[in-house]
Amino acid sequence: MVDKRLSDSDIKLLLQGFRSKGISEPVIELAKKDLEYGLPKDMVDLYIVPAIGEVNAKAMSEALHLGASSKLVKKLKKLNEYQIRLALAELKGGMLEDSIIGVITTNATAHDMERMFTQIKKDMSGAKPKKEGETKQPDEAGESNTGGKPAAIDADEVARAIEPIFERFAQGIVEAVKPNRESLDEVAGMIKNWETQMAESKNSEAENRLNEELDRLEKQIKALQDELSRATRIDNSVVKEVSDSIIAYGTELGIGDTESIPRTYLFTSNLKELSGALLHKTAFAFRLAYITALEKALNIKLPILLDSPSGKEVDQNNIALMMDILKRDFSDHQIIIASIFTYDFENALSVEIKDRLIDTMIEA
Repeated sequence: MVDKRLSDSDIKLLLQGFRSKGISEPVIELAKKDLEYGLPKDMVDLYIVPAIGEVNAKAMSEALHLGASSKLVKKLKKLNEYQIRLALAELKGGMLEDSIIGVITTNATAHDMERMFTQIKKDMSGAKPKKEGETKQPDEAGESNTGGKPAAIDADEVARAIEPIFERFAQGIVEAVKPNRESLDEVAGMIKNWETQMAESKNSEAENRLNEELDRLEKQIKALQDELSRATRIDNSVVKEVSDSIIAYGTELGIGDTESIPRTYLFTSNLKELSGALLHKTAFAFRLAYITALEKALNIKLPILLDSPSGKEVDQNNIALMMDILKRDFSDHQIIIASIFTYDFENALSVEIKDRLIDTMIEA
C-alpha cells in the first residue's frame, strides 16, 4: 500500500537525517527514490540501518515494491547476494511468504535454499486432484475450496460496502472548503482507512476503481491545502517574518537553506517524520521564530526553557551553535536550562538540586 507522498522539502530533511546516522550515499539515493515514489517513511526505515550493504538495501526496497510484509523484508537484511536472488524470484513467482520465510530462517546456503524452493513447488504442483463430486472442507485457517486461496471478492459488494465512506468523504470535502485544517486532516485520515480496506479486498477490479477515486480525492485535498496556505499568507507580515526567521535559524543550524526550506514550510504538518538531532534543531528554530514574532506583536519577552539540551542526540558542536544564538539574539530574555552540564552565559545563576527539590518541610 502506498502512503501519501511527502513534500520535496520534507524528503530533503529526512535525507539529511539519514546522513547524520552514517547511512551510505547509495542507500540514501535509494531511499530518496522510494520516498519520491510514495513509499511511507516507516517502510523505508526498514533498510535505513547503519552498515547495511547496498545489495541488501536494494533487495529490501524491491520486496517492498512487490508488496512484501515487513517481516519478510527484515529477513532479507542478513542474506547474501545469491540468497537474495532466490528469495526475490520466488516472491515474484507467487510463492507464499510463509514458505519463503521458512526457508530463509533455516540459515541454509543458496544451493540448499534452491533445493528447498524446488521441493516446495514440486509438492504444491503434485497435490492430489479433487475427485468428481468431492467437496473440500475449509481448514482451520479459513481456506476455501479454491486451492488454498481466499475466495475472490465481488467488485459490486466492495463498492456497496464502501458507499458510506464515499458519503463521509463528501462531508469532509465540504468542511475542508471553509478552509479548515481539522477537516483536511480528517479527510486525509479517511483516505488512509480506505487504502487499508482496499489492500484487504485483494480484488483487482475493485482496487482499480478505488485507486481512481483516491487519486481524485488526493488531488482535491492538495488543492484545498494550497488554498488554505495561500489564504493564510496573503498580506500577512507576521507569517513572512516567522518564515524568514525559521529559514535564517535553520540555515545557521545546518538544517537547510533558502533553497531547501521553502517559506511554506511554516505550515508543515510532518515534523513528526523527523528524528534525532534534525528534529530537535528544527523544533528549536521554529520556537525561536515564534518567540521573536510574539515579542514584536505583543511587546512581551517570553522566558526560554531548555530541558537537558545535551541529552537529545544533539552533539556538542550543535549545542554550541544553539547557545551562541541564545546569547546573541535573546540575551535580554530569561533563559532557564535544566542540565547536568554548565553553559557559558554572562552573569548566570546556578541552582543545584541535591537530595530533593524542597529540603525543609513546614508543618501547617
